[in-house]
Amino acid sequence: MFWRRASHPGHGCGWLRGPPYIFGDGHAWSVPYYLDVGTGDSDLTWQGLLGLAYSFGWGDLGVTWQYMDYQMESGKAIDNVNFNGPALGATFRW
Repeated sequence: MFWRRASHPGHGCGWLRGPPYIFGDGHAWSVPYYLDVGTGDSDLTWQGLLGLAYSFGWGDLGVTWQYMDYQMESGKAIDNVNFNGPALGATFRW
C-alpha cells in the first residue's frame, strides 16, 4: 500500500495492489486485485478491481469486475460520475 500527500493541504492519493492470491491444485487459480483512492481538485475519486484467473501452460484467462467513481466539486457541470462492469482478458506466453 502507498499513500502520498501532495503539496496542497487536502490533496493526496493512495493505492493497494499486489501479487494476486494464488491457490488450488498446481497453483493455477489466482485472484487479481487493485484499489486506489484520491482527493484534490475533486472531492473524492476511487477505483477498485477484483477478479478470478486460471493459468494454463500456454497462458492465462481471467475475468474481472472494475468500479470507478469520481465525485467532483459542487457547482461543476458534472458532480458525480461512476462506471462499472466486467472485463475478460487473456495473456499468451511463448
